[in-house]
Amino acid sequence: MMTGLRWMSWARALPFASAGGGLLCVLAAFVLAGNEPTSTPRPTSAPLHAALDSASYVGDQACQSCHADAAAQHRRTGHGRSLSRFDPATAPERFDGETVVYNAASNLYYEAFVRDGQLYQREFRKGPDGAVIHEQTFRADYVIGSGNATRSYLMDVNGYFTEMPLTWYTQREVWAMSPGYEEANDRFNRQINVSCMTCHTGRPEHTPFTQNHYTDVPLGITCERCHGPGGTHVAARASGEAPAGEDDPTIVNPADLPRRQQLAVCQQCHLAGLMVFEPGEDPTTFRPGQFLHTNRTVLVPDKQLTDPDWVGIDSHPIRLARSACFKQSAMTCTTCHDAHVPADELTMADYDASCQGCHASTLTDDHAAVPDAATGSCTTCHMAQGGTSDVPHVTFTDHWIRTRPGPPRDPSAARPGFDTPEPLDLTALRRLDRLTGDVPDGVEATIGYFRFYETKH
Repeated sequence: MMTGLRWMSWARALPFASAGGGLLCVLAAFVLAGNEPTSTPRPTSAPLHAALDSASYVGDQACQSCHADAAAQHRRTGHGRSLSRFDPATAPERFDGETVVYNAASNLYYEAFVRDGQLYQREFRKGPDGAVIHEQTFRADYVIGSGNATRSYLMDVNGYFTEMPLTWYTQREVWAMSPGYEEANDRFNRQINVSCMTCHTGRPEHTPFTQNHYTDVPLGITCERCHGPGGTHVAARASGEAPAGEDDPTIVNPADLPRRQQLAVCQQCHLAGLMVFEPGEDPTTFRPGQFLHTNRTVLVPDKQLTDPDWVGIDSHPIRLARSACFKQSAMTCTTCHDAHVPADELTMADYDASCQGCHASTLTDDHAAVPDAATGSCTTCHMAQGGTSDVPHVTFTDHWIRTRPGPPRDPSAARPGFDTPEPLDLTALRRLDRLTGDVPDGVEATIGYFRFYETKH
């Protein structure tokens, strides 16, 4: 979802965005350059265990029969709540008369309300005398987003999924236009493509040759997104087989993966950018244990790597890769985050314990002359808390760990950081255990720039 929103603004920076003939010339130039080698050889990998190559997906119900406690705990996490049905009994949204939002660019008003236990959004326009001259109302079929920062809403019309204009910004407790809608109000028509849907669900059944049609959409991120397809594992347990040692060849434990493959499990969704997939690949075909780069190339504006102040809502891997902690150790995402534990059940002390695992002597040595260092939190001082560059009304932890972070961003001032008259240069991210970007090859660049242009129109 977030990915598609950014491209519309970045596309405005293209020097050829309004010249169709110029676009064809540019694309032709990239195609002719397509045989040039990339600066980093493409890595190859298979899943950690060969048995998983042919394993089938079985769904969370099969996992819960043996792992009931872990499954129940996971459902309370942000991942477990990333796609859900609206429940008025537990919904955090307020409906107190402050739900009308005016979008000046389109001269349209939007209002969220609940009727018969269902969430609806109403669009209307007023005439010169204040009377309503246009009106339409649609029901929200799904909530997309965990609610830790935002809750947006999807419509399902005969299997075609689109986003709705209003979002509930949980931290500020306000209704406002969905991310990107201030720049380009798609009303009720923003299509939810498979890249977006896959990062909010387990493994959606996407209809080939469509942009946004699905025959099945699981609720939330499921076990197999991080552990790989469980068919072989479940069959082995059903037959009474058990692994001979600690290593279980029928399932992936991300903690046992080499660093780059372990990072890839998280980066499949938390490394946002324009995805150019390898032939025969799509967001649903990545399997834990692979290098991410055998499934896709991630293209981002090079400014995202060079601008120290660019903090995106999905910039965790890029920001973390800037950190000395990351460069000088073998840390991964799970060094600080347990995917099975809800974030709101952790305290600053839990995160500090992760820091002190490597910096046990820091408090007594480096912090001897720092007031309150012994009682302060490591993350409070070394990881800035503030707004993002691209999504308004949210407060985000910048994952660039540094001695003196800069001042935090104003959460209300977020705007896409690449909506400038400067030409747009894309860089290809092939690995983030070191912070480097490569020149995309001709085919990748052609697809990337064309998609930027396409989303502008």
